[in-house]
Amino acid sequence: MDVTLRGVARSFGQTQVLHGIDLHVPSGGVTAILGPSGCGKTTLLRLIAGFDAPDAGTISIGDRLVADAKRSVPPEQRRIGYVAQEGALFPHLTVGANIAFGLGDGYGGQRHADTVDRLLEIVDLDGHLVRRYPHELSGGQQQRVALARALAVEPAVVLLDEPFSSLDAGLREGTRRTVLHALAATNATAILVTHDQAEALSSANQVAVMRAGRLIQVGTPAAVYFSPVDLGVARFLGDAVVLPGAVRNGLAQCALGRRPVRDAIPDGPAEVLIRPEQIAVGPVTDEGGIRARVIHTTYYGPYAQVQLALDPGGEHVTARVPGYTAAALDREVCLSLHGDVAAFPPQTRASSQ
Repeated sequence: MDVTLRGVARSFGQTQVLHGIDLHVPSGGVTAILGPSGCGKTTLLRLIAGFDAPDAGTISIGDRLVADAKRSVPPEQRRIGYVAQEGALFPHLTVGANIAFGLGDGYGGQRHADTVDRLLEIVDLDGHLVRRYPHELSGGQQQRVALARALAVEPAVVLLDEPFSSLDAGLREGTRRTVLHALAATNATAILVTHDQAEALSSANQVAVMRAGRLIQVGTPAAVYFSPVDLGVARFLGDAVVLPGAVRNGLAQCALGRRPVRDAIPDGPAEVLIRPEQIAVGPVTDEGGIRARVIHTTYYGPYAQVQLALDPGGEHVTARVPGYTAAALDREVCLSLHGDVAAFPPQTRASSQ
């Protein structure tokens, strides 16, 4: 079921936290609300859940209006499942009882047992865990149980509030994959709140970028990453190489060469945005190319971040290359640029800080 917000605003005292939020969450997919701490994304999630009410605007789930400035449907009447950052399982209840909590009539009977078994299978947990208590589970297992509990009541929408942030790197990736698989298996509409750019881009069908209580851009992961609306969004979503240049007839010219511009921009001076993975690093040859010198390399295993000083000009750029190809410090290399680029009028630099 889809979720629609129109003109949603919320203040706490004299501080306005949300400013006229308009957002449509399509049915059956995952929408990530992405932004830094304090930008208002958790407040927005709480309004959708019904834990708080907007000062202005409307919130609808499907064709049903659930909140406006005058009335708010209680959370338990919205058909919403909620997964908190820490899972928030009941410590005195077993896994089975936690999952069946929202079904009513206590935990027991064949109907509840069948539902619990089915949900454990969906979230990829062994059935023998049903009698364990939360403290006997790993962090990843607890988050899967929390999701199973949210899905038990067959919600129209599942809200996930930074559900993987407390897990270590190994658990986070596996748990994330399992959660996404479970959501797809139940065809639930999901809204994921996160400050982790990689998590949002890899998990969602739609990404909504927030900044200072406003929605700055909404689009597919590829659109917001490669065609950000400004340099602020570009830098927040990942490493960015920004070089002064100029645009003419749909082509951007900068110190790394000339490349097509993705989105229309008037001819003239521009800030040219390049992602580090678009810069290829190779040996110096007689065939030309942009020469540079390696000034620093940060090794991450599968890939490396290589900082380079261009020759001539001395501008510093960063390339992302496979780890095994990282060049040695002070080595002379040749650079080439691949793919389209984004470009912005020069004044965008000041407005994006």
